[in-house]
Amino acid sequence: MEDKEYKQWERQVEKVKKHNEQLLIEFQQWLKKQSLKPKTINNHVDNMRFYANEFLLRYDIIPIEKGTTEIGSYLGDFFIRKTS
Repeated sequence: MEDKEYKQWERQVEKVKKHNEQLLIEFQQWLKKQSLKPKTINNHVDNMRFYANEFLLRYDIIPIEKGTTEIGSYLGDFFIRKTS
């Protein structure tokens, strides 16, 4: 990948990360309304952030809301290798 292409890719990744972060904030607010403990909320949000920003953006630029079809690959392979 050339330098120009890489910089364009980086900009796209940052744009999607910002978008993902907004959705994660909304998710966190929803979890608070469910009366969950702060530690539980943080664990869920951190797990989603890892999925969105480490897995979905690793091989392709996939926004979190479009990444539902990738959950099998994540749980069946990536998560096991990266968290063990």
